Amino acid sequence: MFHKVKNVIALKNCFLPVSFVEGISKIYDVKPLFKKWDVFNNL
Repeated sequence: MFHKVKNVIALKNCFLPVSFVEGISKIYDVKPLFKKWDVFNNL
């Protein structure tokens, strides 16, 4: 099941604060994705 995203802000330190429609907010560190998938290196 996927949750609907209400808002995302890209920060310079590769963190993404994400707010979901359900009222939940989380902060994701996307730096590990650069090592896992090459496509993220373009960012």
